[in-house]
Amino acid sequence: MTTRTDVIDHAARRLVVGLATPYDAAREHYETLVPEADLGRFSDMTSWQATLELAEINAPHGFMRYYRSDITAVMN
Repeated sequence: MTTRTDVIDHAARRLVVGLATPYDAAREHYETLVPEADLGRFSDMTSWQATLELAEINAPHGFMRYYRSDITAVMN
């Protein structure tokens, strides 16, 4: 067991993206373009190659949504 306390600073870069529409509308549009990952099907894959093939079918542009959260409710 340790009794020492340390502080470690980490540099961070924040990316701010301007939106042409209100946040909720931009999020909805993004979600129509980027499919949700079918985690059930992915967990059933028996090989890496099968996983890659399913990813290509599920997300032909290479992007999938793995998680969704109502950040407004969380921040309130």
